[in-house]
Amino acid sequence: ITVTNTGTYYSFNTATAPCQSITQQYNITLFGGGNITNPAIPYADEVVTCPNDGKQLPNIFLCGANDSRDILTNIAGASSIIWEQLDESSCAAVTDQDCANENPSCTWNQVATGPNYTANTAGQFKVIINFQGGCFAEFYFNVYQNLLNPTVTSTDIICNTPGSITVNNVPSGYEYSLDNVTYQTSNVFTVTTAGIYTVYIRQTGVDTNPCIFTVMDVQIRDRDFTASVNVTQPYCNGELGSVHLAANDAEPQYFFSIYQGGTLVNSVGPIVDNNYTFANLNPGTYTVNIETEDGCTHTEDIEIIEPPLLTVTAALTTPLTCTDGEITIYPVGGTPPYY
Repeated sequence: ITVTNTGTYYSFNTATAPCQSITQQYNITLFGGGNITNPAIPYADEVVTCPNDGKQLPNIFLCGANDSRDILTNIAGASSIIWEQLDESSCAAVTDQDCANENPSCTWNQVATGPNYTANTAGQFKVIINFQGGCFAEFYFNVYQNLLNPTVTSTDIICNTPGSITVNNVPSGYEYSLDNVTYQTSNVFTVTTAGIYTVYIRQTGVDTNPCIFTVMDVQIRDRDFTASVNVTQPYCNGELGSVHLAANDAEPQYFFSIYQGGTLVNSVGPIVDNNYTFANLNPGTYTVNIETEDGCTHTEDIEIIEPPLLTVTAALTTPLTCTDGEITIYPVGGTPPYY
């Protein structure tokens, strides 16, 4: 007889006494020990059962354009292992998504050979495990892929303004988290503590095996705002001075102002340049202010000092004799060095 199913079979040879009757038992298993199961099952996010034939169908869900899943068969004794993908335009689709498409008219294209396969694209797949003597086993699995590719922009903590993390390139129907525990519908996070964050994104309303997308290593710094104040004094009596102001490690917009005796002398802002020079300042004491939209402020007193009037005196230090004489000039006032 030809046996097409696994199981235990018996043959009976009934003899007439005094001959002894014989019963023989045969255990029929699959080649390779009978324990071969679908190698994609351990790597599946869910395993469904086809109601038509009771076969299990593993489903793998890839989360993101760069996600992949390695399938390791760990099958010994096979002469070859072939991985194929269904050309879904070659035949009609199945009516029940829990069933593999085993229509013999379908075209399957080889995508890999060997014991392992990396699933990195969506589609319907099968693996063919061939043994010596023409025995083989076929197993099917499906791969689904969510091509979401989120990006993140961030701002640092600056003075009185907290930092922020904004998730971009994500359509509606998703929620967001910084700890993968508490999720929110807004794609913007306010950050008050400096550090390196991971952003988690998942679809709303998906309770079973949701795709969780991550954007890692989002750094938020606590900016160390500093101000630079550089005074240029007049070189000569009667000239004017200036002061150059700069806001360092802060974001626009910037505001600069200068006061004398509580009276505003000049101001500028908001501007995108982080520095400004107040020129043509008369001698005297001033107060300069540097501010940003983020609440950074710096106030400093400066003084413009007018040098004394430059005067000189001359003295004969070496009389003219058989050698050259020498006259020494003694400057007073102005600003050294003298030429």
